[in-house]
Amino acid sequence: MDKLSISIKMKTKKALIAALLALILAATAQAERIGVVVTFPDGTTHKECIETEDNASAYEIMQQTSLPLGWSYDSTWGHGMCSINSIGCPEDNCYCSSDYWGFYIGTGSWHYSPVGFDAGDCWNRDWNSWDGHYCARDGDLIGFAYGPWGTKPVSASFGSICPDRPSGYGGGGLFNMTMSITE
Repeated sequence: MDKLSISIKMKTKKALIAALLALILAATAQAERIGVVVTFPDGTTHKECIETEDNASAYEIMQQTSLPLGWSYDSTWGHGMCSINSIGCPEDNCYCSSDYWGFYIGTGSWHYSPVGFDAGDCWNRDWNSWDGHYCARDGDLIGFAYGPWGTKPVSASFGSICPDRPSGYGGGGLFNMTMSITE
């Protein structure tokens, strides 16, 4: 084989390896991690770390939890949380009581969410804006507590729910590899 043929074959191999590596990295891209805290009326608390895609709605995040959920749906307002673990109102009468599942966002302390689960576009994270819906960002903490207005979830930190990822973690945990391409 002449040098030109060898050079073309090496370039083709490098291109194929680079394409394969790009596919692997795309498949194992780091997911957004959201800490979820649910405080029940009896004082028990459920905490769960959810891995989801960037900008996932609160509805999508909660659907990924291990909790049984009841939802209502309105074409203008999106989904409403009716019940968690059968606590709350039935789906066909979601607002049956003055007690409800309050939705909070943790920022060192709990703040009542000014937006809902999934109607409209992503919220701009301005606490004075009621436009859009909550969208996931890595490191967020969302919480729910059942009771009258102002009932907050128990205090929690993101790190206590979603511990640090191990070094080299790529998201899905399918591949951790090092590759070098040499001639």
